[in-house]
Amino acid sequence: MKIKVIETGKEVELKFIDPITGIDHIEDVVGVNDSFGDPSKGNIGWEVGEYGDVAYQAKAETVEWWQRYIDDYNTTADEISALADELDVSRSAVQDYVNQMIEGWGMSDHRHYAQVALAQLREDSSLLE
Repeated sequence: MKIKVIETGKEVELKFIDPITGIDHIEDVVGVNDSFGDPSKGNIGWEVGEYGDVAYQAKAETVEWWQRYIDDYNTTADEISALADELDVSRSAVQDYVNQMIEGWGMSDHRHYAQVALAQLREDSSLLE
């Protein structure tokens, strides 16, 4: 998703790549979290052009927040894969456990609770049974 930063006019590309399928889900992730809307309220705005093309725009602070979230997600995904290899279990088993831990927490807290879940699994892998 290419987003024009309102303050600078610079275009920034955000991608949210599923580590298993390689598919970019950024629009789905933004949408499911109700983050499309008025850019002055911290959301990502959009306009549909004459030919059906979509132009996104957001404040710099919003773009930076999303980039941090995506970076945290990617770091967590790498850690999940590494721990699955270390414990010789499926990646999906570790991912499911992490998902249970982060469920219900705000997006800003996902990284923290994912780290808690991974630490628990490092101490006691029987939690996956």
